[in-house]
Amino acid sequence: MEIGKEYYQIFFDRISDGIFAIMNGKMAFANHVLANLLGYNTHEIIGLPFETLIAPEQVEEVQAKYLARLQGEEVAEHYEMLLIGKKGQRVRGQVNLVLIQSLEGPIVLGAFKDLTALKEAQAGLELSEQDLTAILNNLSDVFYRVDKEGIILKISPSCLDATGYRPEEMIGRPMTDFYFNAEHRDRVAQAILDQGGKATQVEAALRRKNGEAYWVSTNAYVRYDEQGEILYIEGIARDISERKEFEEKLNRAKEAAEAANRVKDSFVATMSHELRTPMNGVLGMAHLLLFSDLNEEQRQMTETIVQSGNGLIKILNDILSFSKLGAHKMRVHLAHIRLSELVQNTLHLFSGSAQVKGLELSFQIDPKLDAVVSGDAELLGQILSNLLANAVKFTEQGQILLKLELLKQDSITQWVGFCVEDTGIGIAEESLEEIFHSFSQLEAAHTRSQGGTGLGLAIVRELTHLLGGQVRVESALSQGSRFFLKIPFQRVEDADLPVSRERDLQQASPRVILPRLFDKKVLVVEDDPVSLQVALKMLSLRGIQADFAWNGKIALRRLEKQRYDLIFMDCIMPELDGLAVTRAYREREAKDRPASVIIALTARAMPEDQEACFQAGMDGFMSKPIKLEQLDEVLARWFE
Repeated sequence: MEIGKEYYQIFFDRISDGIFAIMNGKMAFANHVLANLLGYNTHEIIGLPFETLIAPEQVEEVQAKYLARLQGEEVAEHYEMLLIGKKGQRVRGQVNLVLIQSLEGPIVLGAFKDLTALKEAQAGLELSEQDLTAILNNLSDVFYRVDKEGIILKISPSCLDATGYRPEEMIGRPMTDFYFNAEHRDRVAQAILDQGGKATQVEAALRRKNGEAYWVSTNAYVRYDEQGEILYIEGIARDISERKEFEEKLNRAKEAAEAANRVKDSFVATMSHELRTPMNGVLGMAHLLLFSDLNEEQRQMTETIVQSGNGLIKILNDILSFSKLGAHKMRVHLAHIRLSELVQNTLHLFSGSAQVKGLELSFQIDPKLDAVVSGDAELLGQILSNLLANAVKFTEQGQILLKLELLKQDSITQWVGFCVEDTGIGIAEESLEEIFHSFSQLEAAHTRSQGGTGLGLAIVRELTHLLGGQVRVESALSQGSRFFLKIPFQRVEDADLPVSRERDLQQASPRVILPRLFDKKVLVVEDDPVSLQVALKMLSLRGIQADFAWNGKIALRRLEKQRYDLIFMDCIMPELDGLAVTRAYREREAKDRPASVIIALTARAMPEDQEACFQAGMDGFMSKPIKLEQLDEVLARWFE
């Protein structure tokens, strides 16, 4: 690795442009060219906030482009920027930025071209011919003048270093002889026409005397006589071959990083599926054991299996969420939310673990809050679940309180404040910001013993920002912690409107009263023997003797002969998956009888997986590992 760093340092220092990298808003790298240009050494510039190097009048504009780029928006990669040196000197130039996703987070790589000499040269075009000649003889960029037919009238001596041609070899010849091909010739001509006779920073490829191509950035101006006729066209061309090579390397690195992210996403999704399937067997059988005749010791051991399995599922969910956030693939899906129900059902998830530790778990809701708001129930539930999980984990005695209050509102938006307050071990002041970093865990023995991935609070911060909100923490050692959220929700005109079907299913009351189901026909389509056994045994506990199909083809044959009230459909199966089975069945489902209810029963757990199931024609979604409580909710919902 050290050899690689030295290689890149040497490479970047040989480039004439200033090369730099920004991470978390701070300078993470700068070559000697940029450091010298601004009057720093390379060690001084590392770690400086990037905004301190930008002219004050440009800070807001540059920050907006930087944030937009981090959020995945399309932003121009080339634009002029005014930098401020160590002694206050102002350096105008052109910057080129590329965003790359890395394991450490998003990195912005940039190249800065000093335009000071170019600007001076452009001003020199207005000088006398004698003064112009004196300037051109000392100009590193190439000045050229062509007539309206494109014949070269004048060119600076610097053309020899750039092209290999002496001035006398080029004067009198058409400029088109020196373009790499007609496409690049037309690009410059079209830019002059489109920009009203003044083209700036047009990039084109020219051909050197030895046949090699090289890139230039040219500014061209049309000069007119008093009658408005074209006298000639003047311009300055700067060799940007090194920059183009650097951009090409960056683009290849970006493509490689994106390809790596695609592989990572595929791997994470596959591993999620492969892990959830056996965990469905472990947790499913453990839940079933709890309904059998166990002695006290056996029941405690079984409950330990369930708790440990739930811990593994929490880690798996955190990794999935973190992967999606890192790839900017997490999306907000708006639906109507009953905040009181969401809060109660989220707290219910932790009532068992809180009761085991003797903790009081409660909530308070400001009566001034709207009963129904519009937002993303799934993301909000995940945020609150992560905060409550931490509160239970790090609190040994006392209480945990979840409070909701109205912060401000107008006719469109209601800002809701959430506070998760505990009486736990607390957090040292110097660690308050660190806890929101990815994979960050406090090193104290009493916190390290709790384990975890160190992703929970990082996910809380990212999801809160995704919802347009803010998060902060107040804490001190041995004095508990208070996590504050400020999240905007859209107001709903008709508070009696129902929440969306899927959100309502996820927020259903945990106290389920099951109807009589003995006359209902149920089919389980599942290719994994253990998962099939779990589903059939859970249904049997509820008095349902379900039929089953090992794969999609068998399921379709059964459905041709028999109508089922409820179908539990695995999504990933060989030969014919559950989505294809559902689409085929929906197409030929009889119109003269009630439609069958189809519930996805799958190890795929991401929002896009749910959306795919609904688009295929399914009515609900259950993610493995399934619990008896989830099954009860589905049965109560569809057969009440």
